[in-house]
Amino acid sequence: GDRRRMPASPSNPVDLGRLRDRVDDFRTPWAIEMSAETATSVASHWSLQTVASQNGYLLVHWPVSAFVGAPEHSFRNLFQKWCSALNVQHAYAGLGFVLPVGGNDMSSAIDNCGPYATRFVGLDLDYPITVAARCRHGIRTVNWLTAIDAERLARVGDASTVLRLAGREVQAMEYSAGTIFVAGPAPQVGDTTTRNFPDVYRQLGRAVAALRSDIPESWFIPPQGLTAPPGFTSKSGAADAEPGELAGLYYTKTWLARFD
Repeated sequence: GDRRRMPASPSNPVDLGRLRDRVDDFRTPWAIEMSAETATSVASHWSLQTVASQNGYLLVHWPVSAFVGAPEHSFRNLFQKWCSALNVQHAYAGLGFVLPVGGNDMSSAIDNCGPYATRFVGLDLDYPITVAARCRHGIRTVNWLTAIDAERLARVGDASTVLRLAGREVQAMEYSAGTIFVAGPAPQVGDTTTRNFPDVYRQLGRAVAALRSDIPESWFIPPQGLTAPPGFTSKSGAADAEPGELAGLYYTKTWLARFD
């Protein structure tokens, strides 16, 4: 329940002892939010957010400049190292939107990301609490690097099945619990206004579409005038939602399915 901001630095580390003592007790979920900005309402290129519960999740932002001049494949190797250390069930990495950390600040930012997310389709965007809760048995949506554990992969065959369906442009790296799929030599932004669509992302997305979890929540404020098509609903219900809510749900689901 301590929501006070605590400055941290190499000479002034934060004592996380109380949290370590509770690391196996998730009866009361807790979270750590870290940002290089002094105000949590400001998006930071250096930030970290956790969701510590039975469905734990971790979201980290780094600036691209952090890897300028680094050895080849430094980023994907770091992703592989973290996936193995955390023994993840599913994880994603690439270029993405930089968001404020935590609570209402993050939610408000995501509300307004729809026009940009649907245009620059290669940019990743994550909603940690929602994804942690909704993707307990599946995955969210693919990006440049997509880690999927063996248990989930077994539902579509195995890693070799995915690679065969996705094509030669998709490569694979092993990690402790499964396989990391690499969609092309570098991450892509894409731009639907210029018909620049990251096709290799779609090749991978279609190969694992059966694993994508249903997320019956509206992330984005829909554009004015957008309506859901007749008969649209969600697998978890929502047929009786208000038209505005249904439009937002449709808008979000369309974005999540962009690589199917």
